[in-house]
Amino acid sequence: MLQACRQDRERLDKLMRDLLDLSKIEAGESQPQIATVSARDLLTRAVKELRPQVEAKGLKLSVEAPVDLPGGAG
Repeated sequence: MLQACRQDRERLDKLMRDLLDLSKIEAGESQPQIATVSARDLLTRAVKELRPQVEAKGLKLSVEAPVDLPGGAG
């Protein structure tokens, strides 16, 4: 139970930081950081963050992404 609370807090903290960064960009106080990312790496990170929530519901989450997906170095 405490582990789930910790993970929720970490997700909320990250969301809050992202919203603050977005607010700064919209206000012209900061420039967005633009970088090329691998689509496969992006999918892998997203799945890693969602997996605990999915598995807690008794489901299985997997992604099959080819190594040569467009979107950056893979």
